Amino acid sequence: MNKIFKKVFSLSLAVLALVVVLGSGANKVEAAAISSAATGNWSATGTWTGGIVPVAGDTVTIGAAHVVTVDTAAAATSVSISDPVAATNGLTFSASNSLTLSGTLTLVGSSGAGSSTVAVGAGTLSAASISIVGGASTGSSVVSASTGTITTTGSITPSGIVARAQLTSTGASNINIGGNLASTGTLTSNSTGTITFNGGAAQTMGAYITYNNVVIANTSGGVTLTGTTTALGTTTITTGTLFLGANTFTATGALSVTGTLDVGTSVFTASSTTIINSGGTILFSGLTGTKVFSLAVTVSSGGIWNESVAVTPVTLSTTLGNAGTVTISTGTHTFSGVITNTGTFNYANAATLTATTQLAASTVGTFNYTGAAQTVTLVNYYNLGLSGSGVKTIGVFTVLNNLAISGTAVATLTGDSTADKLSLGGASKATGTWGSTSSTAAHQDNTYFAGTGKVSIAHGTAPTITTTITTNPTPTVVTLVTCAFPQVLDTSTNSCVTPVVEVVGGCSGGNQYNTSTGVLCVGAVAQVAIAGCGNRITGFSTTIGGKSCVGNVVSAAAQSRTYNFGTVTLKNGSQGNAVMELQRFLNAKLALGLAVDGKLGPKTIAVIKKWQKDNGLVADGLIGAKTKAKMNAEAN
Repeated sequence: MNKIFKKVFSLSLAVLALVVVLGSGANKVEAAAISSAATGNWSATGTWTGGIVPVAGDTVTIGAAHVVTVDTAAAATSVSISDPVAATNGLTFSASNSLTLSGTLTLVGSSGAGSSTVAVGAGTLSAASISIVGGASTGSSVVSASTGTITTTGSITPSGIVARAQLTSTGASNINIGGNLASTGTLTSNSTGTITFNGGAAQTMGAYITYNNVVIANTSGGVTLTGTTTALGTTTITTGTLFLGANTFTATGALSVTGTLDVGTSVFTASSTTIINSGGTILFSGLTGTKVFSLAVTVSSGGIWNESVAVTPVTLSTTLGNAGTVTISTGTHTFSGVITNTGTFNYANAATLTATTQLAASTVGTFNYTGAAQTVTLVNYYNLGLSGSGVKTIGVFTVLNNLAISGTAVATLTGDSTADKLSLGGASKATGTWGSTSSTAAHQDNTYFAGTGKVSIAHGTAPTITTTITTNPTPTVVTLVTCAFPQVLDTSTNSCVTPVVEVVGGCSGGNQYNTSTGVLCVGAVAQVAIAGCGNRITGFSTTIGGKSCVGNVVSAAAQSRTYNFGTVTLKNGSQGNAVMELQRFLNAKLALGLAVDGKLGPKTIAVIKKWQKDNGLVADGLIGAKTKAKMNAEAN
């Protein structure tokens, strides 16, 4: 019995020794809950209970009065900073070292005078979320960074006593928040630090009294402000939407919008410059709340200023430069700076632009008055649109390009003005003066015009065109005399002449009849029968307009069959003398028996295409220079 007991006891000791060996830091094979044993470096075994250095997957607790220095690329599932009670505890990052947590960093809060701190410094802290609890006693819970980076995929949530739950930037740090930033703490931001909201779902932006530099880079759902806030540095909206709602927001520094800023019903003030970049939008979606822009506003090409409702009121005590699209609603607006428009400016306000406003003429912009009854500011425009409804009262103006009146708008003209072009209801109109029947305009239209004034249109749809037109001279009409045989008519002198006998075999010696054939020798003579035709029996006379050379009597040896196809390209539908020549050529070469009527139709075009193909030309049915040259070459 004793022997059996001794064997079991010995086996138990061996198993226990194996467990101790497997559980040592050098051989740890599974996640563990690890606590600090003393102040020291994260990488030192002496810092941790049991000498086990935490790794990814472990849950870590930092005890009271212990400050652990992150001296390496550390990792864990989560870190909990215990109640410090009377002494400071927490984490501090040396140099640019990092800590990556797949879960939450938690500061549980102090019950005494001690504070818990996570001082990232120039290092990097990444976590799924951060919970900062302000304890009930005098100690604080602080997460801070100087030039380093804090990144969460989820929320940063201060809670407990507000003043003791602190998120702090002391330098050019970057705090990237993928979830919500709760308002229940104290935010201290440095003028060189930046807080970025870059989540992939809807986020809330805590209502802290001041931020410095804020970036909205949300990719879905947008970021919603939860209370009164001032951004002391730059406010940059790169992607997504910043919703101000009914809150008060002051952008003290420069405002740059490439995503969307929805000012809603907020009390909004832009104290510095505002730039709406290409692709960016400032959306005025609320009916109430004052909106003030104190320095220059620039709407870039592709940028949009969109007042979707009647905003009340909007004040621009500054210049407004628009190269994109600006839509001004019917709310109360005060413009006291220069408006420069090279884009599209849609103005629905019923009030006149204030006397202190200067609307600068542009070389490419369009200014549309889109409301009901409006008074049009008297300036030069490039494109001016009068649309919407009601009377648009306008005095003397100049439109460098197009004046367009549409909808049920009526331009009441009180003076004489000018525009380059005019469209009424979308239809372009002719040159000349336009106005109502109460005016002296040449074109009178009471649908779009009223008043006694008129507008002079320089070009319109019927611009003045200077063209040099060359016409054929008036043909000379000649009454030809009748000649008695054997004389023939010389049309160059319109007189009868005795033909010169050609010396041809059988007709020599003045024989009246050919001694070989018995044919009258006068039939073998060279005659100048049609003036201006020379030896041609085709084409037209060069001296008698429109006179054909067909029938001109010349000797066979002297005949020249050059066809006068004219100078223009002949095609299906062409008509005239040149077509008649073409028909004569086709009859002579192909024996087609075409009627010589000067009309070119599709059947003849089909024949021409085949002829072109057979003669090595492009078979397009067009009788141009190459085809004409080839035909004349084939004629002889």
